[in-house]
Amino acid sequence: MGILTTVKDQLNELKQHRKKEKFLKQVVQVYSSPWSKRRGNFRYLEEYENERFQRHMKSRFLTDQQQILSRLFSTFAIESLEQLPEESRQTVRPIISLMALGQPDASDEELNEAIGCIGITPMPIYASFAENSAQATLIRMILDQLIQKDTVPKFYDYDHLEDIVPIVQSRYLSENGTTNPEHSQRFLDALWLLIGHELPVTDWSKLPQSLKALLGNEHGYVPVRNTIDPQAAETLSDVVEEFSAMRGEDNPERFLEINKIYSHRVGSGKEPSYSKRDLSLIRGFEANHHLMLRTIIALKNEGKIRKDDEVLIIGPRHVDEILFFRKHLGLRNTIGLDLFSEKDLVVYGDMHNMPFEDNRFRLIFSAKTFPYAYNLRKVIQELGRVTQRPGYIVNLDSAGRVKGPDPLGRTDTTNLETVLSMFYEFPNRVIAKDPGQSHNPEKRAHWPCYAVELTSSI
Repeated sequence: MGILTTVKDQLNELKQHRKKEKFLKQVVQVYSSPWSKRRGNFRYLEEYENERFQRHMKSRFLTDQQQILSRLFSTFAIESLEQLPEESRQTVRPIISLMALGQPDASDEELNEAIGCIGITPMPIYASFAENSAQATLIRMILDQLIQKDTVPKFYDYDHLEDIVPIVQSRYLSENGTTNPEHSQRFLDALWLLIGHELPVTDWSKLPQSLKALLGNEHGYVPVRNTIDPQAAETLSDVVEEFSAMRGEDNPERFLEINKIYSHRVGSGKEPSYSKRDLSLIRGFEANHHLMLRTIIALKNEGKIRKDDEVLIIGPRHVDEILFFRKHLGLRNTIGLDLFSEKDLVVYGDMHNMPFEDNRFRLIFSAKTFPYAYNLRKVIQELGRVTQRPGYIVNLDSAGRVKGPDPLGRTDTTNLETVLSMFYEFPNRVIAKDPGQSHNPEKRAHWPCYAVELTSSI
């Protein structure tokens, strides 16, 4: 009886396997067909989207500029430069000049003209003015405008002051997706002057610690952070305190080791049957049905990704993700990077420090992996290093964690716009994007899905 049951189970599993293989083949065939109905492919809206994006970037800069200057004028009770108290002039005037014109030593005539064009509006006296020095007050005026909870990523290992330089540089982007120095530089230069250094900037790494020294340990620019999930805490009961207290970058080997322990214990050494495995590209994370899968198929059909190009999947979790790319998408040189290795399919390694040469992969795909990064900015730098030009990065991920990042999920990219801005160090263009639909909104508000082309042009 036991043998018959085992045989029956194996036959059912084989049947499910064939059924799913047939389904996957049909899905790819439908989306590959020239007769398939178009469903709002982002490339057809690219010109409009780029114009809208540039308007948004300009509006954001002008708003930040106007808000900071208005707070400054109201707090120091002045309506013009001439009314600036002599004791504040040496500290405040260069900041006004930087905010208005991007240089610390513009003439009064140039400044008055620029301020008139910007338009100063009366605002309440800045709350922290009474208990802080002029420098600290000005710093907080700038930081409070630039560090807005819905526009900055949140990290378990880093506070916002430690992340301030990339926050500002990624806040204002140019047409090719990289930072707009004309806009970002003036705010960073203002902070640099206010911590007591001279321009030009010699070492940005000094800025975070200098800001902390001036504002104190209770500076307030810290993201909301959550404790580890109770189920995960139970799984890691013997190392949970160590894991919660550690900073991944201080000991990356140990960080990876604990993550590997967690993955092994959750899996309990048992592989789920094929029919129960979810392939991320067909699970339905996008609001615009299967947009990322359709985008990859379109890139292949147009010859931008060829069958012999090397493809990397970061965090495939099981080999079926890789086999889908190889067999059904025809990308036969697809491999994975994960905390386990398997023959020629999966390479063991750290996404923060990938064991691959520069410019190797034409396409990199990932799903539900980046929240586990202890330093997503470093991961994105690695993506830029190992991706060819032009090359493509496609990602499905979660964001908007209701209770903030935690020891296991150490990164929260907040929303789609924020995570796309994190590619600011590389010329790029967005070829598909979707805000996604969260499968567990009580924990995560968003599920940003996007495809980015890293371009060769500066």
